Amino acid sequence: MIVWNWPFAAAAGLMAAVFLLHLFAGGREAVRPLLDAESLPKQARMTLYYAWHLVSAGLLAAALVFLAAALRPEWIAIGWAAGLMVAVFALVSIVQTVLMRLPITMVPQWIFFAPIAALAIWGSMG
Repeated sequence: MIVWNWPFAAAAGLMAAVFLLHLFAGGREAVRPLLDAESLPKQARMTLYYAWHLVSAGLLAAALVFLAAALRPEWIAIGWAAGLMVAVFALVSIVQTVLMRLPITMVPQWIFFAPIAALAIWGSMG
């Protein structure tokens, strides 16, 4: 049965936008300088580059899970779990900012992830 769970649909759309932002802006702002940082050992650079790709895959997978949860009620539990994962992403961003005493705009991922997590958790409530 296909339904339309609009909080999950909104979470899917926002997560897809975050995925694209990560892919294009993140590639330019973070990955290029990382790969050009000759002062870091090549193994460290390649490990961080690999981690960037894992994040890319995870963001896309979460967008697809949220879309599935928007369309199919049997995916709601998995959508809820993905929503919790995204909430943890937001929390890590906030904790890192506070503990490292960073400007709030230096690690702003929580701004994107908190509303997505809230929508996913709301969508799981029915």
